[in-house]
Amino acid sequence: MKKPDATYVEEYLREKRQEYTERDLVDQQMYDLYHGSYKLALPKGINMDQIHTGYATQFVDRVMGIFTHDAPVHQMEPRGEGDVPLAGASKVEEFLNTLFPEMQRESGLPTWHHITQDVMVFGRGLSMMPPAGSLYWKDWPQRNGESDEEYNQLTEDWKKGQRLPFAWRHVPCLKAYPEEDDFGLAEISTTEERS
Repeated sequence: MKKPDATYVEEYLREKRQEYTERDLVDQQMYDLYHGSYKLALPKGINMDQIHTGYATQFVDRVMGIFTHDAPVHQMEPRGEGDVPLAGASKVEEFLNTLFPEMQRESGLPTWHHITQDVMVFGRGLSMMPPAGSLYWKDWPQRNGESDEEYNQLTEDWKKGQRLPFAWRHVPCLKAYPEEDDFGLAEISTTEERS
């Protein structure tokens, strides 16, 4: 597939903005309401200053406190009956329930908080996990005549001291457009205006 050029990107964004016009308007209203910048449509002839109480912000923040107090807990149903599927499901649960708090700790960012905030304000939350890239592996242990067991131990020691090979990042919901295929959600395109 050919790399998209500026014309393709502009046309794609025009189509997406047209498809999601109503959702984008509601999103902007919810954003403004949460941030206290919502403008009331006053009848003609009425001229008054608006006072924002911040109630919407307080309400969302209080409800968010319930959901963000602890990290999300992942549960997996066994894929069959017996001890082996149960052990496999337990292993996946243990991995995921360790992974997300570690990713949050490594990033130093309140990723889960931002995702939950978007869920409360917009009804959906987005995140991405970009890979760390080739620099991550720059100091991978090289073989220097060690036995297989010694080299395996070197690599295991290296892994224990490394960060995760990917990051967990919040993706703002405003101007994010989903793409679906026959299997459901395939990708999300996001736009950001910069001056």
